[in-house]
Amino acid sequence: MLLLLIGVTLLTVLAAALLAVWQARRLAQPLVELAATAERLGSGDPRPRSGATASSSSTGSPRCWTAAPTGSPGCSPPSAGSPRTPRTSCGPR
Repeated sequence: MLLLLIGVTLLTVLAAALLAVWQARRLAQPLVELAATAERLGSGDPRPRSGATASSSSTGSPRCWTAAPTGSPGCSPPSAGSPRTPRTSCGPR
């Protein structure tokens, strides 16, 4: 009985450690990406990340201002002299 209890305890500790590592990596990933972007911008490269695509927000609507063509539904072309920002180029979310 004691051997079973020790086995279950070790299995639980191992599962907790694996979950902790997974969660730590998941939480740290945005900071790693931010550091890489800061390093790239600091070196003088103002271009977007390679492979950057339009991402979806938590509601699932496309962020048309990043990479979608001008004629995409919900997007309007930028007016002359105005910056193209999420609030000015995309329709309601």
